[in-house]
Amino acid sequence: MYFVEIDAKKVHSNLALRYFRQYFAEDEHFYHSFTINQPLSSMVYSLGKTISEDKPIFLASAYIWNVEIYAKLFELIKDIYPRALVLIGGPEVSYCDERWLSDSPFDVLIRGEGDDFFRELGAKSKIERYEYLKTLTIVDCADVENLDAIGMGYSLSEIADLHIAYYEASRGCPYSCSYCISSLTKGVRYKSLAVVKRELDLLFTNNVPIIKFIDRTFNAPVKRAIELMEYIKSIDNGMTTCHFELSPNLVNQALVETIAGARDNLFQFEIGIQTAKKHSLNAINRVPSMRDWSGVKALIALKNCHVHLDLIAGLPYESYTEFKESFNAVMALDPDHLQVGMLKMLKGTHLSNSAKDYGYAYSQSPPYEFYSNNFISIEEKLKLMALEEGTERLYNDDGFLFLLRYLNAKNIDMFEFYRSIGEIILQDKTQGLFPGKDKIVQIVMAEIAKYKEINSDLALNMIAADQLLAGIKPSGLVKAYSKTVDTVFSKEFYRYQADFPQIKKELSSKEISKQLKAIYLKYDFSDYALLDKEQYLVVFKGLKKRYLFDIEKGIKEFD
Repeated sequence: MYFVEIDAKKVHSNLALRYFRQYFAEDEHFYHSFTINQPLSSMVYSLGKTISEDKPIFLASAYIWNVEIYAKLFELIKDIYPRALVLIGGPEVSYCDERWLSDSPFDVLIRGEGDDFFRELGAKSKIERYEYLKTLTIVDCADVENLDAIGMGYSLSEIADLHIAYYEASRGCPYSCSYCISSLTKGVRYKSLAVVKRELDLLFTNNVPIIKFIDRTFNAPVKRAIELMEYIKSIDNGMTTCHFELSPNLVNQALVETIAGARDNLFQFEIGIQTAKKHSLNAINRVPSMRDWSGVKALIALKNCHVHLDLIAGLPYESYTEFKESFNAVMALDPDHLQVGMLKMLKGTHLSNSAKDYGYAYSQSPPYEFYSNNFISIEEKLKLMALEEGTERLYNDDGFLFLLRYLNAKNIDMFEFYRSIGEIILQDKTQGLFPGKDKIVQIVMAEIAKYKEINSDLALNMIAADQLLAGIKPSGLVKAYSKTVDTVFSKEFYRYQADFPQIKKELSSKEISKQLKAIYLKYDFSDYALLDKEQYLVVFKGLKKRYLFDIEKGIKEFD
């Protein structure tokens, strides 16, 4: 068996294929991991180096981002190995049929959860396996009832080298959102808490940097989520981060209090808000309580965990103007990250099956993105695409935090600001230009110049501070505020060592200069007034805090 994994990035991994390979003897399977950016020729080369038979069997796991690559790859493979059999499963093909299969290079379509099927297949001999698969076209698999039996998917040697471990503590979702593939499964099944704790012990002992729970709604039920989070706190190794997807209506006081007692960055969360509009929530079968964001607001206020919120543009009954209202309402929560996503009409979902009822025009190939409906025109959709780009490049980038806070304080229409920035970036991309950090700053400053109420010089000073704190090397427009940390500056800084006990006393001013980075502060960022004295924003290598250095008064922490 040849397991062929194609991921979006090298640090990602496909959990399903890793589950299934455990049912085959080590000398009977080969595992290949590729990314979507690799040329097909390199994939064929890698596979060819391990194929030593004329009847190879391949298994692929398809998602919207890799299914077309799989098709091209296995067209080549079938030309080279005409007797090869290719099995494919995964979310992207779970609702395909024989007509789709006959037009593809795939031989067997696995629909549903394949754990039991591959366990039985692995028990057969290689000859029996091949002959058995030749008799199949579509295999409909039942849901796995005992999740304790599926394991983790990773070998002990792999765990030690993982950057991200994808982990499954439950399957299914308690909700039935009509745009989501998870709505097509009924109920939720759980691994036992004892097994989950034992497996988490292994991941934490090996200091895996990120454990990404793929549970669709980790905090359903809340009591179970709290027990697992408390256990994670008890085994915390000081370096691992656990990522969870939460339902907003189930973020209650008890859950927030549990999270409040965790160290910084032990937990991070992704929460699907999707829309603020009740009629759209009703249309997509999301429960009305999803509009209760009080727990989400309290979670964001903790500041010890990264909170990522999602909005979906293009839902039924939500117009362009109403989406703007949703956007502004969610922005008011001040999340660490806001993803503006375009609605995808995924195969098999209730919404895609009723697309005509809402007048949807959408791509018939991956990623099935909508382009218009009865509520949003194509012209408005293009504006939303620009908003998505601008939000991603500004709000979700640490290089503009002070600036965006300033613009908000001046009551700038941030929806339009992000959209305008996004328009320019997308226009550049259509010409084959992909603007880097310096170009983005130029675009932002050009846009800011349109606002009389904004001090452009102050804005640039803020961007310089933002980039210093984000660890971005100063260049372009912001370089004017960069301070060269020479020996003279270091000696001035070193005079106030008593105010800065984190500096090792044995370090010389010359050694300190190698660890300091600073920018000149021309303005007070709290009241936007021009400063009448020489001040610098300073960061010191290895320390998280940032400091204000006043050559006349000394050093203090910078808010």
